[in-house]
Amino acid sequence: MLTRRTFCLCCAQLPFAVSTSAEEVGMGCDISDGVLESTAIYNSPPKNLSKKLPEIFGSSEDATFDRALGRILAMLASDFSVTPGFGYYDDSDGANARANKLVRIASTRDGTIIFGLNMLQNALNQEGGDIAVAAICAHEFAHIYQYNYGVYEKLVTNLPLFCKELHADFCAGWFLAKLKNRRPNVRLYSAGQFFANNGNKDFFDPDSHGTSRQRVRSSEQGFKYCVRKMDSRIQECSAAGYNYLDEIFG
Repeated sequence: MLTRRTFCLCCAQLPFAVSTSAEEVGMGCDISDGVLESTAIYNSPPKNLSKKLPEIFGSSEDATFDRALGRILAMLASDFSVTPGFGYYDDSDGANARANKLVRIASTRDGTIIFGLNMLQNALNQEGGDIAVAAICAHEFAHIYQYNYGVYEKLVTNLPLFCKELHADFCAGWFLAKLKNRRPNVRLYSAGQFFANNGNKDFFDPDSHGTSRQRVRSSEQGFKYCVRKMDSRIQECSAAGYNYLDEIFG
């Protein structure tokens, strides 16, 4: 049983999670076009993939937390206009969260997000870690949006590769501003601290995700954009995030 304080934002059932196993798509926060075709969404793994996909678990073993996170996932699905599958996996080889275009969970579409149990524990061991979890989920939902709306190809074609990650951070900041607007008592400091102060070879690799300063700055810019335009939709946020990065790295 994971030990953690209650995820205090809200309560609902975790909407998308089953156990399954198949073949690996790739490593890291998202899956590169070198492994999956840029526009493909698979209902089952391609036969020529060589590694094992991690098994997806439907629960963190904390029912109260799972119900609460379920409501956040519902908000994310609505705000990002995507409906990916979601579950947990054993990230004992390195704390991480992943998003890819492969549809692995029944009754979902647009891809799959898996959240490592070690990353989850690391986040929740910190004060305000529940908000850090929400921020990481928002980052992964942003990748799902990138894949399904042609944004990923635009980012990796025109900008340095790590800009796809900074763009996801921008969109995560946008979502956190919406969350703050809905629940004014939410404290967001922990989200920025978690991105800035934690590092590992995948999710926080500066070569693939940008430096800590760049990541915090991008999420702050997304937050400020949403504060100015609280009624903005993800399409507008995405365009604003691209323009922000293009001015710096284009």
